Formats: sequence, C-alpha cells, structure tokens
Amino acid sequence: MLACLLAGLGSVQMTFLIGNSLYRSYTWTTEHHQIDAELRSLNVDLRVLRETQARADDPDALRAQARCLGFVGKGETVVVAENAPSGINDNCDAVRMP
Repeated sequence: MLACLLAGLGSVQMTFLIGNSLYRSYTWTTEHHQIDAELRSLNVDLRVLRETQARADDPDALRAQARCLGFVGKGETVVVAENAPSGINDNCDAVRMP
C-alpha cells in the first residue's frame, strides 16, 4: 500500500513538473519573440540615427529638413489654400525618430 501511495505521489509530481516545463517553454518562446521584435525596432532606429548623423553637415539635407518642418526661405512667399487641411504636412516622408 505504501508503494502504491509513493507511486501515485511520484506520478502527480511528474505531471506537475512536465506541466511546469511546458509553461516555462511557452513563456520563454513568447519573451524571445518580443525581444527579437524590439531588437529589430532598435536596429531600425540605429540605422535612421546613423543616416541622420551622416547628413548633419550637408546643407542641402538641412535645408530639406527645415522645409519639412515648415520653414520658408528668404524671399519666398507662402501660399496656402483656404480649404487646406490643418496639421497635415505633406512636404516630406514621415520618419519615426527614436
């Protein structure tokens, strides 16, 4: 009878350990995918920053960036349509800066 009791407890313990291992494996896989996605995002941010740093001394790139921000050069006249939507800037492509 004692042997049956110990075998039953061993079966319960083994079932718990297998379940716990499956849960840990699932959790690890999920976290691994999240970290990979975050790493890809950080690599994109790093590439954007390096490209921006490389263009930091280029006057044409700085002028284009200023125009994207809505600045106007000397001697230029700003013409805005009366029914133009407000808050939308279509002068350049939107780039997410980190």
